[in-house]
Amino acid sequence: LCWMESVTSALQAGSQRLQLEAIQVTWITPDLSTDGPAAVGEFSVPADILEELGTTFEVQVVMLLCLHYRYTESVSGQEKCWSAHGVVDRIAASLDDADVESKDWTLRFTITQSSSGLPSAAVALPRQYQNFVAELIWVPYPHLAQLNAFGLFLHGRVCGFAKDVILRSSLPAESNTWMASPTHCLNSTCLDGLNLSQRAAANSVLSKPMAMIQGPPGTGKSFTAGRITRLLLGEVSDTDISRHTVVYCASSNKAVDIGTYSVLREVSGDLRLSLLRLCSSDIEQHDWPLPDQKVAAELPFSAVADEQLSGNTTYVLPEDLRPYALHWRVHEPGLSPHNPYSAKVRQFYDALMSAATKQEAKEKRAAYNALVTQAKSWELQQASVVLMTCMTAARESLRKAVAKSEFQPTGLIVDEAGMVMEPEIMCPLSLSETWDRIVLIGDHKQLQPIVLNRRAADLGYNVSLFERLAQSQDHADSPVP
Repeated sequence: LCWMESVTSALQAGSQRLQLEAIQVTWITPDLSTDGPAAVGEFSVPADILEELGTTFEVQVVMLLCLHYRYTESVSGQEKCWSAHGVVDRIAASLDDADVESKDWTLRFTITQSSSGLPSAAVALPRQYQNFVAELIWVPYPHLAQLNAFGLFLHGRVCGFAKDVILRSSLPAESNTWMASPTHCLNSTCLDGLNLSQRAAANSVLSKPMAMIQGPPGTGKSFTAGRITRLLLGEVSDTDISRHTVVYCASSNKAVDIGTYSVLREVSGDLRLSLLRLCSSDIEQHDWPLPDQKVAAELPFSAVADEQLSGNTTYVLPEDLRPYALHWRVHEPGLSPHNPYSAKVRQFYDALMSAATKQEAKEKRAAYNALVTQAKSWELQQASVVLMTCMTAARESLRKAVAKSEFQPTGLIVDEAGMVMEPEIMCPLSLSETWDRIVLIGDHKQLQPIVLNRRAADLGYNVSLFERLAQSQDHADSPVP
């Protein structure tokens, strides 16, 4: 179902397309003239062609393939066209060139559907021809992230707690090793300002490792989520509060911003707490562009990849949230004066932008990228709350930070969970193997996830994990009326 939705999105969402003519195809499958196993082949794309077309490839990209071969039928003499659809499932750059942008690329593909068996004229030895036409269609990043997260789940690279939640099996025993007891919190000032139903919802989070909070619009779910975030960090008197990091996710950037304002109201004034807003690479590149870099609207995955699933690609980070945004903090020393790398990052950025030649820019970019990585790592290590979309939680750089223990989140809050497709919510769920608390907040009785493929929707792809668990007898809702 995830792949069905990915293909539909690639075809309907205006993804980047590239047509290549007179390409040379090498067939790897022994016999392509019969309707046997899927045919496999590969072709190379020279770097100069990509430069002429103003594009490049990345090894993490998945593309759909339309392949055409025109030929003359030997018996009738008629001109015919063989067509096939498939997937480019491996992209590799030549190993003899250290300059990534000037490498030739080899694309290996698998044919999944064709008009007929490949004509005999195209399978005679040698199996290389100059008259194939290939059309490549990029699969949008959000769906690649979902497919990758789903793969992590299938291969067991998800903590047992999250796996139990997804499969609706047993939940781990209650654990309050770093949480105040529910009874204490109910009578504590930490719940001041919450009504009775909101207090009940907050206490359900503190009494078990996984909780769901459901309520219609206008009932204060975002306000309650902000307070729950503060509670998950521990009591104000907790001297070891720095060891707890809460991840706050939502389906869209605007929803994350609302959550950011809510959390800011709760943690402002506590100097021990640091809030960090993470954005997609597209937003980072839009705010801090590099030489010869395409602006976000020209990127293969559209303006803001995080917003594609919600149908909104016009997002701009609010100016008053820049002091908390990771990419702004590492480029503006004044926003994070204690970061030992931010001043150097800005210095190298300015030098990079003023490079006189393309070659000079390439030489300076490596040092700049290394400094940015160090600066971001430092910020993550200081963060008490990290807010981002579910798609941003799938970024490889973030997963590497978790793997190197630079960033060890223990609590997860997913807002608007009723609008998040199940593979999408796997992105944050698979981020860490040390979740102590998982909180899903939303209203499945309102809007469901947006699904473009009607067949996938009919088969249940538009049912969120929140809705599925809410309908389960094992997970009762904690309403916020």
